[in-house]
Formats: sequence, C-alpha cells, structure tokens
Amino acid sequence: MNKKYKDIDKEKLDRVIFHCEMFMYGSNFPEYMENFGYGNNIPGEYNRFAGLHLISTMFLNKDRSEPKGQKMYGLCYRLLKPMNLNKLLLPIEEILNKKIGNTTFGNCIKETRTNYATHGKFNFEDLSDEVKKIRQVHKHHFALFMEEFVIEVGTLLEKLENIRKKIE
Repeated sequence: MNKKYKDIDKEKLDRVIFHCEMFMYGSNFPEYMENFGYGNNIPGEYNRFAGLHLISTMFLNKDRSEPKGQKMYGLCYRLLKPMNLNKLLLPIEEILNKKIGNTTFGNCIKETRTNYATHGKFNFEDLSDEVKKIRQVHKHHFALFMEEFVIEVGTLLEKLENIRKKIE
C-alpha cells in the first residue's frame, strides 16, 4: 500500500463512495425516464425528494458533535476528514456556497429539504419567501448550480474510486 494512503479506512471510504453512487444514480434517472417518453411525474418527484435528502445527509446536515461555525458538514465530511481526504470536498463546498438570490445554493437545498420535504407538507407555501423567489425568479441559476453540483459529485466519486484502487 502507498504510504500516502496509510490513514485510509476502506470501510468508511466505501460508505462515501456508496452515497456518491446513489446520488449519481438518482441524478441521472429523470433524464433516462424523459428519454424514454415516460410522462409520469412520480419518478421525477421521487428523485428530487431523494436528492434533497442525499445532498443534505452527505454535505449539509450538522452532527451534534460538530462545532458551530465549521464550514463543511455532512456524512462525507465526517468520514473523509479523519483520513485527510476532506480537501476533496472543497469544490462541492464552493458550489454549495454560491450566492443565489439573498441566500446560497446550499441553504436553498437545506431549507427546501427541511421545510418542504421533511417537516413540511410537501407544499410550496411551506418555503420561505426567499426560497419561493429562487424557485420563481432564479430557477435558471438553481438549475445551473445543480448541474455543476452533479458533475462535481461525479468527479469526487472518480477520485475516491481511484484511491480505493490504490489501497487494495
């Protein structure tokens, strides 16, 4: 094994890879359905719902043990930091911190997940005025940021898979 990767916990690395694979699968599924002419909105809504939860779990949700003011949170950060691989998350953090309206892309994802999909009634009215405005006025920016985000998670997945190959 390469000395550079002596701190790698294969089980934790595999857990992050698995989450990235789930996210990538879901992010490609609506396009697949559309290409085959399925007009049912259920698959698309299912994937948006699952995507909100995965993004939050992987990159946004704070663990009770994490200090306030920390820049990055989520399962991926908690698992990669002890292995000194958290620098791989910097491009994702950059996208999550992009301004959209009067908030950030990450805050928009987090609020939508919390107030719309998890603790709300899956109703547009449960969102703050700022997030409603993003969905109405800034939806093009949101879509661009989401596209960048998906590409970057794919890049992260490739890097982690390459590391896994080096430690096997």
